[in-house]
Amino acid sequence: MRKVLLLLFCAAIGGLTLFLLLSHRGQEAVDLPSRADLALEEVQYVETEGGRTKWELRAKRVEHWIKGEVTEAYDLKVVFFLEDGRVVKVRAQRGALKQGDFIELEGGVVLETEDGYLLRTESLRYEDRERVVRTEAPVQIEGRGVVLKGVGLEVKLRERSFLIPKEVEATIEVG
Repeated sequence: MRKVLLLLFCAAIGGLTLFLLLSHRGQEAVDLPSRADLALEEVQYVETEGGRTKWELRAKRVEHWIKGEVTEAYDLKVVFFLEDGRVVKVRAQRGALKQGDFIELEGGVVLETEDGYLLRTESLRYEDRERVVRTEAPVQIEGRGVVLKGVGLEVKLRERSFLIPKEVEATIEVG
C-alpha cells in the first residue's frame, strides 16, 4: 500500500514537472522571487489515464529548478485514486521531488487512507534507489482501534515491513 502511494506521489510530481516545463516554453521570462526557473501559484493539476483520474494535486505554489532537476510544492494536497477504487489523501506544508532519486515531505505531514488509517509526522523522505521511506521525527499511526507512537520510522517497501525504532507506545482498543 505504501509502495503504491509513494509511486503515485512520485508520478504526480513528475507529471506536474513535465507539464510545467512543456507548457511554458517560449514565453517571456520574468524575475522569480525564489530564483527558481519556473514558478506557479494556486496550482491544481489532475492526471488522468484512459479517462480515469489517477491523482490530483493542489498547491499554493510550485517551483522547479532545471539545473538540479528538483521540483518543490508548498501547502500541498494530493489525492490518489487507486485502481481498486480506494482514495488516499496526503498533505504537507512542503514537498520536494528529484525524479528517480527522492521525495521529501515536510511540515504537518498527514497521510490518510479511505479505510481509516492515518499517519502523522513532521517529515518523510522516500529514497527511490533503496525503496525505503524514512523519518527521524516523531510519528503517529492510527486506525482500526490501534494507535502507534514513536520516534523515527523506516518502511522497507520491498519487504513490506516497517520499524519504529525509538520510544514506541501502542494503544489497542479492545471490544
